[in-house]
Amino acid sequence: MKKIFLGSTALVALTIFVLSTQISCKKETTTTTVTKTDTVYQCNTLTKEQILVSKTWKVDMVFSAINGSFSKYINGGINTTGVTYNNTRFLFNANGTGTYTNEFGNNYALTWSFTSSDKRNMNVNVPAISNNSNWEMVEIANDYLHFSVNFATNNMSTFRLKQI
Repeated sequence: MKKIFLGSTALVALTIFVLSTQISCKKETTTTTVTKTDTVYQCNTLTKEQILVSKTWKVDMVFSAINGSFSKYINGGINTTGVTYNNTRFLFNANGTGTYTNEFGNNYALTWSFTSSDKRNMNVNVPAISNNSNWEMVEIANDYLHFSVNFATNNMSTFRLKQI
């Protein structure tokens, strides 16, 4: 019985000691001042010309309507056009020149220019193969270049090129 009493007394004494140190300790308050500095990020939006000349472009998709027949090419997928576009590439230089690589991998010099102030029309000329195309409804954004070409009456194709 004496052992239980001593154990209980020791437990009560320990509890009183812990409580008294908690009560007698003064909590120190610290204040932290945070100064917010705004960072201004300048987004450099590229112009259509800068996007156009930044990389080589490969044919990604073609939709054609020729003499009332519809066909399409999707890179890595379906091809009902009769033309293998896997090798077709365009490289545009800032000085209005460039290189056209046809479906057989042959390279030809080209010249190009925007023909409207809103840059929605382009002329792309490949003299060596007598190909002078007026690209209409030109959209250049990020990794893609979209345009349509009217080759002749009842012959039109719409292209999507992708940067590589």
